[in-house]
Amino acid sequence: MEQLNGIISDGVPLNGLRKVSDLIYYEGPLLSHFKNKYGDNYLFYWVDNNDNFNRWLVFRVYERFINSYIERSITLKELILSTLDEFLYSIDIDNNLDYKNIQLVKINDLPASYLPKPDSKYNFKPIPSDSLIEGMLSVNSSGLLEASFSKSSIVGYGTMHLEAFSPLIYHMNEISNGLGESYYKLKSDNVVPNEKHGKKKKLLKNEVLSNTMFELIGFMPGSFKLILKPINTQSVLPGEKTEVDNYCDFFLKFIQASYEYSTLIEYINLINKDVITHYEKFLKNIQLFKLEFKLAWVNNSSMTRLEQVINYKSAPKIIDNINRLEYQNSSEFNMIGRFLEINLKTKHYTFQSIADDKAESKGYFDDLLKEGLILIKFNQYYEVKIIRLESKEAGNKEPKTQDKLTAFYDFKDGK
Repeated sequence: MEQLNGIISDGVPLNGLRKVSDLIYYEGPLLSHFKNKYGDNYLFYWVDNNDNFNRWLVFRVYERFINSYIERSITLKELILSTLDEFLYSIDIDNNLDYKNIQLVKINDLPASYLPKPDSKYNFKPIPSDSLIEGMLSVNSSGLLEASFSKSSIVGYGTMHLEAFSPLIYHMNEISNGLGESYYKLKSDNVVPNEKHGKKKKLLKNEVLSNTMFELIGFMPGSFKLILKPINTQSVLPGEKTEVDNYCDFFLKFIQASYEYSTLIEYINLINKDVITHYEKFLKNIQLFKLEFKLAWVNNSSMTRLEQVINYKSAPKIIDNINRLEYQNSSEFNMIGRFLEINLKTKHYTFQSIADDKAESKGYFDDLLKEGLILIKFNQYYEVKIIRLESKEAGNKEPKTQDKLTAFYDFKDGK
């Protein structure tokens, strides 16, 4: 191996690195991406060997330079020269994977044979590693939810075009919220009625919904991966399922069921119908941007691993199953805002929410309210009760919605 002009180092900054992916792999890794616990990015580049060691150059770079290299905007040589430090580490790794002969070497002191050719553009595909997410699982004992998008020209190495990311994340969040409400309904139906029934159901709702909520804790390169952890942490015995495990099982089984019409219709009476609407729009975006979507839940404590995949080729079949659905659904809710339109003859109205000017209800007044309609003021805020009926017939892409306003009250704090 080449003799190096460097300074002996203890290599402390390299302790605890976790592999993200192998960027170049040929009969073994040749260029690998690692991260430390602070999110710093290190690249290991194989340059030399003898009978006892493989020599690697290790250097710290910004992730945007890795992306530029993957996207062929810069060469491997330019990537190495973009190191954040004035030096690189040279490490000899033996057959036991022990680090030996660690040195700090200035870029200008590197042998010419250690630098790639000027035209060293990227011509490979990254191979993701599980070690990074396993490291995150070790400090998140309640499990992690991974949502990843891949196999599309709009997805880079840890990047994704905003025009696709924005609607997909919005609809995914609405699907999760709707399935959370549906999961609560399933749980609450099993509560035995008694004199404390109402209070018990309220406590149950808070508890159940907290097990269906997640917060973003990071991104992972390789494709475009969102890593989320449960907001609620539940301590259980090893191997015992948590409520988050059960909810994720409910969520992923819904996706699995949607592949066949016969199994999808079994879910219609179980789930919030808004889920169907947002799921169809989510699928249309998967199809539009030619994506593959994977949703995976991993909880090492309970030994639970769940996964479902949807790609742009399978999305049309699921959309067709949704279009064949028939259902009716009734829900009741309150809204605070003001009236925009009232037709005293037909008893129709338009009511706009104070919380979101894009949220509104259009429908008709209950017959019991007809005598009081002349008292309504357009500059006054009200709290109203609305019954919403949704119905969908086979072949219709969108459900029909009809609102009936059953009560209204002055809302003095609204101004």
